[in-house]
Amino acid sequence: MVPYLDLINHSDKNNTDWNYDEIKGAYILTAIRDIKKNEEITDSYGQSANSRLYKTYGFVIPGNTVNDNVYVRINGESYTLNLKFLKDSIDSMFEKLMQIKGYELNEARKIIIKDLNNKKIII
Repeated sequence: MVPYLDLINHSDKNNTDWNYDEIKGAYILTAIRDIKKNEEITDSYGQSANSRLYKTYGFVIPGNTVNDNVYVRINGESYTLNLKFLKDSIDSMFEKLMQIKGYELNEARKIIIKDLNNKKIII
């Protein structure tokens, strides 16, 4: 964490940039465009997937278009799982249980989580 700089919110249309000045031994925050009175000072945390933003900074961006992938290792092999695909797949399972079996959402969640834990469902 960088004191004070870590308090600046993220924006894709940031109005500042910062870097470390080795000669001064300090972080320098610079306006990259005119900042109006009472306008929030913002920085860009970069183009990242929500999983990384949440893990690193503690927030997500609704509607974030950056691919959200999880990288896993199973029996020594590496796999990439797209979280949107997983979410869509699980949402589809919820909908089917609710429509076909008439379950309420919480009942459907319990069944799917139980089946995932028991490895009855393979995604």
